[in-house]
This record gives sequence, C-alpha cells and structure tokens, in this order.
Amino acid sequence: MAGASGDFGGARIATMVSTIFFSCLGTAATKNIADFTQKVNRTILFSCMVTLRRALTSIFLLLVVHGLAILSGWYENNRWFDIPMHFLGGVVIALLALAIWNLCIQKITFQPELKSGWRFLVYVVGILGFVAIVGIAWEWYEFLFDNLVKALSYNLPKTQMSIGDTMVDLLLDIAGGLTAFLLFRNRPQQ
Repeated sequence: MAGASGDFGGARIATMVSTIFFSCLGTAATKNIADFTQKVNRTILFSCMVTLRRALTSIFLLLVVHGLAILSGWYENNRWFDIPMHFLGGVVIALLALAIWNLCIQKITFQPELKSGWRFLVYVVGILGFVAIVGIAWEWYEFLFDNLVKALSYNLPKTQMSIGDTMVDLLLDIAGGLTAFLLFRNRPQQ
C-alpha cells in the first residue's frame, strides 16, 4: 500500500493544518475540529477498505490472464506459471472475502461480546477459511475438467499433475490469502 501512503500523509497534514486553524479561532471551533477530523478519518478508512467492485475487478482480470494463458499454452510451456497464478488467486479471493466482511459481517455483534483477540481470530479464520474453500472448489474444478473433458477426448493439457501439485496449489492459495489479509485488512480504530 505504498501508493496509498500519500493519502494518509495528505490527510494527516490536512488534519494538522485544520487543527491549528481552528484552535486559533478559539474554543467555539472545537466542535468543528472534531467533525472535520472524523470526516478525514472516515475518508481514510473508506479509501483503504477493499470494496466489492475492486475485488470483483481483480478476480475478472485474473480470470482473463488465466484464459489467455490456457489459449497461448503458457501452462504447458512454463510449468512455473501455475505458482504465481495460484498465489494471485488466493490474493483476489481474499480481497473478495475482505469486501464481504466490510459490507456485512463486521457489523455483526456477538453475544456475549467477544474480546478483541477472539474477534481478530474470527476475522482471520473467516477470511482464510473462505480462501481455502474457494481453493478447494477450484481444485475440484480442475479434477472434473481433467476427468470429464479428457473423457470427451478434447486435446487439452492436464490441469492436475499429482496430489502433490494439488497440495502445493492449496498452500499457495492460502499464502496469497494471508498476504492479502495482512496488507489490506481493516486496522482496529483507536
């Protein structure tokens, strides 16, 4: 998120300048400072949150790259190409999970209230669990593709080389999901 750091710097500078400006106006401006700071903080939070549109766009772009790689023979000629694709698959699915969390799940209140450590554990397990489920579904897709499409005698390359390949694929999915989680998760507000 190095590119987004400019947003944070600009917002901090704007907050400092407005604080100095309003403090010069006196105590009547205290409410304005609080309102302005709250608006700036909301803007920062919204700009950092993963939105559903961003997540779906990322998935679409990765599927386009996947389709082009199949058509051009990249998977057959470059066996290593499967590795970054599964890692990026984990990243984009984690972005989708984070967007869903931001839209729906984070608003759920647990009864009794969960301590912050447990709440964070639910957050991590929820996001990575979603990534793992989609990764498993993708491996099933590859398995069915190999067994059904090959049975129809289409001349297409095999998508699953071995059980070891499948396990590495799932590990890469989760590693990509963890990376996206660490980079794009919502930070606790203080």
